[in-house]
Amino acid sequence: TFPVLLDPERKVYEDWGVRVFPSIIVLDDQGKAIVFHSLTQILTASRIPDMAEKNEFLIPLHTEKTYYSPAYFDEATTKPLMKIAVPIKDIRTGFFKGVLVLEMSLMSMREIIADISIGRNGITYIVNSSGKILVHSDPSVVRRNTYIKVPEKSEIMNGAQGREAFLTANRIQFNGYGSTLSVVTETPTIEVYSHIYRSVVIIGIIIILSLAGAVILGLAAIRKIAVPIESLAMTAKKISGDNVPQKVEIRRVDELNDLAEAYNIMTFRLTKTIDALEYERNFLNSAINALSHPFYIIDVKDYTIKLANSAACFGPLTKESKCYYITHKSDRPCNEKDH
Repeated sequence: TFPVLLDPERKVYEDWGVRVFPSIIVLDDQGKAIVFHSLTQILTASRIPDMAEKNEFLIPLHTEKTYYSPAYFDEATTKPLMKIAVPIKDIRTGFFKGVLVLEMSLMSMREIIADISIGRNGITYIVNSSGKILVHSDPSVVRRNTYIKVPEKSEIMNGAQGREAFLTANRIQFNGYGSTLSVVTETPTIEVYSHIYRSVVIIGIIIILSLAGAVILGLAAIRKIAVPIESLAMTAKKISGDNVPQKVEIRRVDELNDLAEAYNIMTFRLTKTIDALEYERNFLNSAINALSHPFYIIDVKDYTIKLANSAACFGPLTKESKCYYITHKSDRPCNEKDH
């Protein structure tokens, strides 16, 4: 399930969200799905899709803009769909974190279109770039694979009802990636001149409602997902600055919570390992310094003294502490016979 968007206490929000977005995928910054919710597919963890080479991931990654796919029909339900991919960024650093992919059902607009009144006999429908009707108040029109010629401008021509009418098309171009939909109004010629102004207003309302719904839901989902990811990123930044004992707290029951738990176990083990190494290092230094005879270690490559006890009386060691200078007061390494 996807509890962030499907909150059972918000029935109206749930029904609307499920009807409009039957599939939701969250991709990480490598294009792999970390959250998958679908009303039509059941996937195991091993079959969750990798979208690293698909436009739904690549375009938001490279442009940091929302991508809208061309409209298509679901093989299982035969319903028209469109994918909306929204980049997820860290709200503090602005770094790219992943992509939220929403599969939007265009059929969710059928009720809106059916309620629209264009004069006495006018209708409204949505077609793709090739003229195929995707959304119509009469489902049989879509099932018959009905095509029309999308008018370049308002003109009288044959419409979806098979007779001459006054057709007006409003094209929606999404971010210039080839995804185009047209909202077409068809009005009998006898009524057209008295309803031109009303048609334009209704088309604008349809476009605003459709895009506003997608934007609002996308922003809400991004905030719910980005905040926990930001917490993980901030903790990782603190650890990289030698501040290891950090704990991530994410009060959720999903994959992000599992990731936080694994992260906390890793930092706990790392702290224990660092403490053990520090203890061993201190123990070794104490043992060497307890020797009454001089003891030191020389690097055979560059003749530097890497370690020495207090009995050696070498003082503080640096990268310039060469054995030939300290032990023989020479400015060059010993020759073969003196070595």
